[in-house]
Amino acid sequence: MASKPKKKSGVEDWRWGAFWKGKLYQNDKHHKEARCRGEVALEEARLKEEQAEKIRRGAIQPRDALPGDKLHELALWKQKLEAAERDESGSDNDTTSATATTSQAVVKSNKRQATFELVAGAKRFRKDHQEDFETDILKLWTSLNASFNSVEHPFVRHFFEKWVPGAHTPGRDALSGRILDSEVLSIEAGRTSEMKGELATASVDGWSTKHDAVQQVSCNVKGKEIPIKLHITTKERKTSVNLLTHVMADIVYLTTVLCVTLVAFCCDSGGDSRGLRPLLLNLMPWILTIPCWAHQINLVVKEYIGCSDVTAILANCLKIINWFSSHKRALLMLLEEQQAINEKRPPGQKWERLKRFVRAGITRWGTHALSVRRLAELQGALLDLINHRGEDLESAGGDDEEAREKSCRGYSTNRLGEDGPILDRLSRYLTPLAVASNVTQGANTRLDHVLITLAILHYRYSTDNKTFDCAAHNAVICTSLAKRWKALKHDQDFYILAVFFNPFLRAFFFNDEIHSLSRIGLYHVVKRVYARIFKIDEDSAVPSVLFLSNISITMTGRDGIRARKWR
Repeated sequence: MASKPKKKSGVEDWRWGAFWKGKLYQNDKHHKEARCRGEVALEEARLKEEQAEKIRRGAIQPRDALPGDKLHELALWKQKLEAAERDESGSDNDTTSATATTSQAVVKSNKRQATFELVAGAKRFRKDHQEDFETDILKLWTSLNASFNSVEHPFVRHFFEKWVPGAHTPGRDALSGRILDSEVLSIEAGRTSEMKGELATASVDGWSTKHDAVQQVSCNVKGKEIPIKLHITTKERKTSVNLLTHVMADIVYLTTVLCVTLVAFCCDSGGDSRGLRPLLLNLMPWILTIPCWAHQINLVVKEYIGCSDVTAILANCLKIINWFSSHKRALLMLLEEQQAINEKRPPGQKWERLKRFVRAGITRWGTHALSVRRLAELQGALLDLINHRGEDLESAGGDDEEAREKSCRGYSTNRLGEDGPILDRLSRYLTPLAVASNVTQGANTRLDHVLITLAILHYRYSTDNKTFDCAAHNAVICTSLAKRWKALKHDQDFYILAVFFNPFLRAFFFNDEIHSLSRIGLYHVVKRVYARIFKIDEDSAVPSVLFLSNISITMTGRDGIRARKWR
């Protein structure tokens, strides 16, 4: 076994070169203080930065600067600077709220070099400022949909230490724990005060994550959507009764804890939600149970695109879009063709940017209309590309025969010219439905918005005009709209009254030649809704002002508005 080499007498170990020798340590007459050179350099840099700031503010004079050759007197100079800071804070009211502690200088070490880059220290944030900073960090990371792990990335740390040196950047454990819990409590407290005594519409919607089935109950107050509860229903059967159990518990929470008055409940018409509305109506007959009209409009679109000729056109459109999306060289050729066409246009008619295809998504309402409209806009450039560079376009998909057969040139040459007018018609038909879907999915959508939207759609597709000139397509859409309006049954009264109480519409919106929408018909609608909401008998007295202030035909009705128009 090799023996340990003995230290030669009179020869100092090389490791002592990393330390400064100070004076004798306290009462020890044989050993001196040893200070790490790196720590001394850091302390010197921090004190120099501190004194430079004080010289700038006039707290000390330049002649009192720290000399570089007195490294062993750092403690003395530190006391001197702290005394100057105390004097300054006593005479300056602006600095009384600042803390006296300073952040350590940030050291960046290079693995290949033994050098250090110093970032100047700064005063730490006060406790309330630090809490606000942490809350904003949580909101920033949440709004970016970023993982909390990324807050501990070295460059993220460097960024905040460089540009916000007074703040302590929280880690992922603090963000997902203490800070998140505090923000949840703050939001719940503010939500309670904001919602207390207000009228509310609740809603339920479900979706699936990678691992769980989820049902969320939300509440709409003054046009603002507020999440209430999130239920994990993975272990439960997907039935209306099980969903009703969760919904009723949340309704009790809304009415007793948050103190809101629930006037309506909204859900879609698929799966367990479809059977929820009648069950809820049996338990609470005074509230309005309404379907999600954005879903209903999307079902109208589904029935329309289910027509055989429409399905064939959309399938061919999808082939072209998918082929160009899969072959980037062909897409580049189409962009070059657009650029050539755009250069020939007059100055006022040039495109601001070149256009690409839009792929329709089944969960993105309105994208069918956007996809067809974009293809209709690009069909001229596509035909020019086929005529000018047809061979190059075929070769963009591959050199073998199978790839050439699957290229879009064969379809486009034979069918695009024939389907062009049909494609334009399809775009015209889908556009109003896309607009209606956008109107009905808003957080501030009202019942009068829904009824007016349905009426406009029915009027457009049932009237003979050049825009919607296919009787078969019109019949499909109008039948689908009528079916969904009929399914409302007695809830139709709420939609009618929402329009009737609209001061810009009132009785003018309705055809008074129909008995149920005449004066007496509207009066009975008011009576039925009033009795249902306030839980009284229909024969009981109904405030006449609800009816008379909105039925004035001469001022707000059909004849009065027509007279003002002609004037």
